[in-house]
Amino acid sequence: MLSSSTGCNYWVGMSDLLTPPSTPPRDGTQYAGEEQVGRCIPSAIKHKFSFDNFYGTSPVKKDKSGLLKVPSHLILENLNIEKAGNPDVLNQMCNDLLELDLSRNNISDISEILIVLKQSPKLLSLLLSGNPLNSTIPEPLPSHEFMLKSIILTATKIPLSVLALILPSLIVLEEMHLSFNHYTSTSGLNLNSCSSLKFLYFNDNLLERWSDACHLCKCFPNISTLVLTGNKFTHIPPDDEETISTMNKLNCLHLGRNPLASWEDLRCFNLLPNITDIRLHGLDFFSKYTDKDRRNITIARLKHITRLNASEISRVEREDAERFFLRHHLKDEEKPFLYDELEAIHGRLEPLVDLNLGAYEINLNITCLGYIGSRDLLINPNLTVSDLRKKIQSLYKLKTSNFVINVNNESFTELKDATMAIHATGLVTDSELVVTPVS
Repeated sequence: MLSSSTGCNYWVGMSDLLTPPSTPPRDGTQYAGEEQVGRCIPSAIKHKFSFDNFYGTSPVKKDKSGLLKVPSHLILENLNIEKAGNPDVLNQMCNDLLELDLSRNNISDISEILIVLKQSPKLLSLLLSGNPLNSTIPEPLPSHEFMLKSIILTATKIPLSVLALILPSLIVLEEMHLSFNHYTSTSGLNLNSCSSLKFLYFNDNLLERWSDACHLCKCFPNISTLVLTGNKFTHIPPDDEETISTMNKLNCLHLGRNPLASWEDLRCFNLLPNITDIRLHGLDFFSKYTDKDRRNITIARLKHITRLNASEISRVEREDAERFFLRHHLKDEEKPFLYDELEAIHGRLEPLVDLNLGAYEINLNITCLGYIGSRDLLINPNLTVSDLRKKIQSLYKLKTSNFVINVNNESFTELKDATMAIHATGLVTDSELVVTPVS
């Protein structure tokens, strides 16, 4: 886990940050007022921390020598940035930068991102959601290794063939988000592209062939969490050797909101004992079951799982679920997979009805800038965004409530209205949120 400290770690001169608009900045970028187009990163920093942009006292402080301290966790969201800027100036500003949020800017040239990485040698986390990263890059790339651990490329449409050229340089990358990029195939990625990767978010794309999911595991052989929610998978072979051989290191798998046809599409996961945590909200064939019946049958049919939809499965719950499963199929002429195995454990049971649905909650998937991996949060959707903020602050033990919550969708929507009910924001189970602490 990365430090969640909001300390200020890099220093730049006052003249670098507060160059008057009438004077060309030292990075070579001209100012053009509030609607400036084509801004570079040093120019955006100057704009963001200009005293003219604050009412009252600016939060930026100077030391005794007149140098300006800028947060090591830097947010430059939606500032019309297109370029990295002068490498020397960028290095002066970002040499000690740990986390950088460049989401919803206009960067399209991947080479600009490589400049940022090269001039920010300590950078651990980079958020690029909403930038149109659809250009190519020259081959071969200069040999360079970066210390980046987390990169968010949601809704960037970065070509996988371009990403494949960059990945060998990200030698310690642990977390990568590639959601909402309209991918129909994973063939653009190379085998064993990044052996350090642990968490891969590939949700809300357009994958139809299960072999593409297997290919992801070949490209990233050590991932423990694979998020495939909201794709187009219709079938998973029940005894597929490729699935068994490529997914044997997975611990957590998200498959919700895929148009899978039947329980048989989940059968293969009984051959993968390491997959103990699975998310299956919103499967088409689930609609005919009540929430509790669906959970019971899922637990019984997946014998290795210990967590289902972010909720722990106790020994008692598993035993009750298996007994429910046996009673549910007691009169079926053709018994489902695992029925005989479970009957051998529990014996032949008589029918019993239990329709206690319990309290209604949704599960939200939370990623916090500065922390590796995501966390789950169960919450009543009738609560407000203000209640959600309190729970997130408690979940990550944040020292301040000053943070931004964005929905990880194509528009990267910010949750601003604290009084709005959670259900009114459109959040549902398996919705993903990105939390960005503000220094």
